[in-house]
Amino acid sequence: MDEKNRVVTRDDNDAPKGPQNAKERFYEKLRMPIPVLDAIIAVLVIALIVALVLGHIKGKA
Repeated sequence: MDEKNRVVTRDDNDAPKGPQNAKERFYEKLRMPIPVLDAIIAVLVIALIVALVLGHIKGKA
């Protein structure tokens, strides 16, 4: 069978190798414990929401 028509499959028993999505690729680049990185992301999202809410309140005053 030539390379063009070959079907590439993964064995159901093997876990995928390497990062599979954007979040996993991001974690691989930073090399931090995942709970710490999740906490940092959560704090940044909360700060963004607070900034948006304060801007909305200040804009109406």
